[in-house]
Amino acid sequence: MSTEFQKIRDVIGEIFSAAREKDFERLAELIRYDDITKFGDLPPLERKEGDAARYYDFTLFTNITDFSCVVESLKVQLFHDFAVATFYVRYGGILVNDYAFEAQRISVVSRATFVLARMEGRWTVVHEHLSKMGEGDSPLFEA
Repeated sequence: MSTEFQKIRDVIGEIFSAAREKDFERLAELIRYDDITKFGDLPPLERKEGDAARYYDFTLFTNITDFSCVVESLKVQLFHDFAVATFYVRYGGILVNDYAFEAQRISVVSRATFVLARMEGRWTVVHEHLSKMGEGDSPLFEA
C-alpha cells in the first residue's frame, strides 16, 4: 500500500470521524469549502458549492445523532497532485428535525467519488459525489 494511498484513506476516514464528532473546524481543514463542488445523496439533490456546501454539511451533521459510517472497497487513482477516490459508504443515524419535533432513522448505502488535491503538502477534498444505491442494486459486499 502506497504512502499516498494511506494519506488519502486517512483523510476520508477523518472526514467521517469529524462529522460524527461534529468537529466542523476539522471538517473545514479536510474539505476545501472555498472551491468545493458536491452532489449529495440526500435532498436537496442539486449541486452545492462553496458556502452553500459548508452550510449543508454543517446543518446535516448538526441534525444527525448516533451517526455511524463504514467505507468499503476504497480505490484511489493518483494523478500527481490530484487523486480520485471511489468507494462504497454505508452510513446511518437519527435525523432530527427540531422545528417539527420529528426524528427519523436513516440507513443508506451509497456510491461515492471524492476528488482530492494535494495543496501545501496535504490532501484536501475539492469535489464529492454520492449517489444512493437503489433497492435493486447490489453492492460488491455482503449487506
